[in-house]
Amino acid sequence: MPRLTKHCLLLIAFCFSSAHAFAQQEPWETYWSKGEEFSVLLPEQPTKTTIFRPRKNLLEEPKPPGRMYGAYGDGVVYLILSFDNANRKEPLKVFVDELSYYPLRGVAEKLENEVMLDGFPGRNFSFRLSLLSGSLSFYITNNHVYIVEAISDDMSKPAPSKFLASFRLNGKPVGKEIAEELSDETPLVATGQQSSENSSAVQTTALERVFTGREVTRKAWVVAKPEPTYTEEARQRQVVGTVVLRGVFSSSGKVTSLRVLSGLPHGLTEKALSAARNIKFIPAMKDGKYASMYIQLEYNFNLY
Repeated sequence: MPRLTKHCLLLIAFCFSSAHAFAQQEPWETYWSKGEEFSVLLPEQPTKTTIFRPRKNLLEEPKPPGRMYGAYGDGVVYLILSFDNANRKEPLKVFVDELSYYPLRGVAEKLENEVMLDGFPGRNFSFRLSLLSGSLSFYITNNHVYIVEAISDDMSKPAPSKFLASFRLNGKPVGKEIAEELSDETPLVATGQQSSENSSAVQTTALERVFTGREVTRKAWVVAKPEPTYTEEARQRQVVGTVVLRGVFSSSGKVTSLRVLSGLPHGLTEKALSAARNIKFIPAMKDGKYASMYIQLEYNFNLY
C-alpha cells in the first residue's frame, strides 16, 4: 500500500473539515404561508408575528394589522411584511409613502426601478444607515401588499440577492409551510428578581461567552421590533404599565434566555415575551466576529 505524502494528508484533512462545516450549515429551503400568495427561499424556518402599520400621530385611526415573517442567517436579516389589501383598495404608493415612518427603512432611501413580478407591479429601493444597508421591494397583488427586505452589515454577500431573487407571487404552496406565531414558554421570574450576568441560565451555549454592551466592538442592531398587543382581559381592566425583560441577543441571531424583571398581570407579560422573541437583529461584533450581548427590553402598555 503506497504511503500518503504530507501534502495528501493535509488535503484530505481540509476536505473532511470543509465537508463537515458544510454539513453543519442549515440548507436553504422554500417556504410558504396559508392565506398568502408568496413563496421564498430562506436559510431557516421563519418566525411569524403580527405587526402594525405606522401612524403619523395618535389621532390617526389605527389601520388593520399585518404579518411579519422574519429569518436570520450569517449577518443578514430577511423580512417579508404582508398587509391585506383586497381589490387593491389602497394603491401601492400609500405603502411606499409609509416607508418614511419606519425608523430604519426611512433613512436615505433610493428608488432604483419599477418592476413586474409574476404579473404584479412593484418598486425596488435601497438604503443605508451607518454600518447597515439593505434592499427593499414593494409588490401589490389583487389582495395583498408585500414588502420584501434583506438587511445586513455586508450586502455584498451572495445570500441577500439569493433571497430577493427567490421571492415569487404565484400563489402556489411550495416547500414548507410557515408555522404560526411563536408562543413563549420561558419560565417567569418574580418581579424585581435580578438575574446574574455570570449565571449559566443566560449563556447561549456552554462555550460561548455573553458580553455586555461596553465590552463589544459594535453593539447589536435591531432591525425589526414587533410591538405586543393587549389581551382583552387587560384592556377591560385598564391595566397600564411597563414590562421589563432581560435576555441575550445571541451571535446566532436569536433572542435567548429571556427573564422578567418587572411584569404586568392578565397576560401582558406573556405578550411582551412573545414580542421579544420575534425581534430581528444583526448581532454584536467582538474582535471581528459576531458575538452574544446582554440586552434589556422595555414594553410600555398604554390605553389611548
